[in-house]
Amino acid sequence: MAEKMVVLAVLMMLAMVAATSFPTAVDAEELDGKQQQTTSIDQIRNKAKACCNNCICTKSIPPQCQCTDRKKNCYRGCKRCRCTKSSPPKCRCVDIRNFFYPKCRTSSPLPPPPPSSSRCSPKCKVCMCTKSLPPKCSCKDAPPPPPPSSCSPDCKMCICAESFPPICSCKDAPPPPTPSSCSPDCKMCICTLSFPPICSCNDEPTPPLPPPPPSSCSRHCKMCRCTKSLPPQCSCMDTPTVPPPPSGCKPECQQCSCSESYPPICSCKDD
Repeated sequence: MAEKMVVLAVLMMLAMVAATSFPTAVDAEELDGKQQQTTSIDQIRNKAKACCNNCICTKSIPPQCQCTDRKKNCYRGCKRCRCTKSSPPKCRCVDIRNFFYPKCRTSSPLPPPPPSSSRCSPKCKVCMCTKSLPPKCSCKDAPPPPPPSSCSPDCKMCICAESFPPICSCKDAPPPPTPSSCSPDCKMCICTLSFPPICSCNDEPTPPLPPPPPSSCSRHCKMCRCTKSLPPQCSCMDTPTVPPPPSGCKPECQQCSCSESYPPICSCKDD
């Protein structure tokens, strides 16, 4: 019995040694996954270059530096590469070195896109917008005409700048605005349908007023009578010095013609 127990113990020891020396199917699968992961990390390392834009170092001598950049892959000499499971992965090398990493070369930035607006300025008269969301609008107004290099022939005060070509502007006083209504004394006012309307008075011309009475008498007047108004109205009260018309003809007249008035007024009809 003792010999059998010794044999059983030896067999059990041999079975345990064999189990630890040969991997099972599950262990083989795990080893294959680890080898594949190691191979993919090695490929990532081989594609990158040793450079860093954000390198953190201590003030010790020698310095202890670590790169904090997150890239698609680690550089070739990285020993501890940590990558996320995103696609594409974001990797970071957590090695601590005693030197500064060189800066990575960055490609020239793309030019900014042309400015776009969802609406035009308030001064724009013709605004064209796309149907996109948000819309892109642009002003299509005609460009303003260039400033004149000389004034019009009717300008009286023309001021020009010393530039080349000169920029001139007329400084004449603006003309008075066209009347939009007639005066209160107008009886027949005709206006156009424009805005603002242009009106004109079509009343008939009134006859001129008679001259006012004289404010003094002539110097030949001997008896001048004036009122107390301001200005005074005066009239000459002298008796007329013109002799009355003759009541008969001369004796030498042969054909005398007289009127029927009293006194009669006669005139000679001789040839």
